[in-house]
Amino acid sequence: MNDLSVKKDYEASNKNWLLISLLLSGYLLFTYLSNKFIFTDNLYYYSLGNQFTADRITKYLSFKSRVEWLGYLIVPVIFLIKISSITVVLYTGTILSGLKVEFKNLFHVVLQAEFVFLFAFFVKMYWIYVFMSDVSLKTISFFQPLSIINFFSLGEIPNLNNS
Repeated sequence: MNDLSVKKDYEASNKNWLLISLLLSGYLLFTYLSNKFIFTDNLYYYSLGNQFTADRITKYLSFKSRVEWLGYLIVPVIFLIKISSITVVLYTGTILSGLKVEFKNLFHVVLQAEFVFLFAFFVKMYWIYVFMSDVSLKTISFFQPLSIINFFSLGEIPNLNNS
């Protein structure tokens, strides 16, 4: 192995760590902001008020605030599992098709592609915070900006689970 090859490997490794750091920072920041500004106590009272008593919702919110830090620990774990599994699937495909692609190159491409999903997460949270006034947990879970589902109400979409 020559010095140039080692230097390129080192630079690629540094780029991957930089991308991982940026993506994780973005996901953690957007998760924090969505917890503070979108998933507020009022949202839970509004969304669950017809199904549960106020006391029960208060107990749930108390529990949620005690274990909220676990969510921030789970974000990097899920992120790394997601990135790794996508890279392994792509690498398996390249091996089966006879292509010669290094794992680290695929890993780098997957990291770059992940910025699309981070951007989509940002757009969704921004859109909900700025443009939607009447928000419930159900509307947040079904809302995808720029999706065709936004042209229909939830009641117009057939429920395929009941068939």
